[in-house]
Amino acid sequence: MLPKKDKEGIPYISYSQANLWSDVKGYNTGMDGKIEYMLSYFYKVNFPDVGFGGFGGKVGIALEEGDFSAFSTSEIDTLRKVERLDIFEKEIRIPFDGFYLVGYIDTCTEDLKYIKDYKTASHSSKEKYYTDDYKQLMIYAKGVHCEKGYYPERMNVEIIERKGNAFNGGIDALSLGENIWIVEKEISAEKIEEVAKYVEKTALEISEYWSVWKKINKIS
Repeated sequence: MLPKKDKEGIPYISYSQANLWSDVKGYNTGMDGKIEYMLSYFYKVNFPDVGFGGFGGKVGIALEEGDFSAFSTSEIDTLRKVERLDIFEKEIRIPFDGFYLVGYIDTCTEDLKYIKDYKTASHSSKEKYYTDDYKQLMIYAKGVHCEKGYYPERMNVEIIERKGNAFNGGIDALSLGENIWIVEKEISAEKIEEVAKYVEKTALEISEYWSVWKKINKIS
């Protein structure tokens, strides 16, 4: 039992949901991730985007469509340095017992042997993508394995420098810098399967909380 179901009534979860549930501090409230998750998905609280999400989406669309006209000349110079692969927003699904995880690979080759995640980040905030706490590409690699029967041969995070502070001016206060950092991620079947188990464990915890919450609130 999960808060999200597809049109066939099958429960599903995304990587971002699983990640939020496990967060020590949620992005929108600063509270424990479980609390912010429940506010978002149990109580349907809509947290407006400060600007970071919208800016990242703007960059992603520009890369997918190859249209950089919404950016300044210096920003266009940066975007032209970003590697673009064959497919954008490739949907992957990972079946689990009673639910599935759905995700979208930012860009990848046709054969899915090379997958890439784009991020915009400041010089300091980029550091989290170098650590094992960043699991997104690992779970997407599991999705490749489910679809193709093999793991990717290469995967990395391409971080595009973001300048400005959305908390002081919203999306209009943000721009692209000139730096690009590429973080290659180790491809280990053992680690990928560990991340898949982490998602399954997280989904089961959410299911338990969701079941109790529905009973308390008498929701069928």
